[in-house]
Amino acid sequence: MGPQTVTVGEHVVAEGLADVFASELYGDAGYTHFVRNETRSDDKVLAKVARGLDVTGMADFAAWVLGDSSARLFGIDPVGLPTGAGYAAGARLVHAYLDATGTTAAHSVRAPASDIVRIALPRLGLTTDAAH
Repeated sequence: MGPQTVTVGEHVVAEGLADVFASELYGDAGYTHFVRNETRSDDKVLAKVARGLDVTGMADFAAWVLGDSSARLFGIDPVGLPTGAGYAAGARLVHAYLDATGTTAAHSVRAPASDIVRIALPRLGLTTDAAH
């Protein structure tokens, strides 16, 4: 996996695993600090990020993971997402996967991002078709 071939989905799942792992250790204090609580539970944000999961190449990730404000700072076209949207969506995907599999973030760190997404999206009311 290189900078040109990595997907938003892989990045979002990695951030989600990191956030959920930290929250398993430290509760709510483990989540990424700059993501607003409203963003964490916003179904529209989740659906929008899900539509970008197959975007490849790290050059555009700021918009999908960090949000429009950061994208503008980096000279990238915004996609209509709030700050930290990818972190929030990643945590939701990972939680749905963990609920389905009965595992922990630490035990799931080697699970392929594609498996996490495939299992999590339907549990969150999204289909893989809706993600594209």
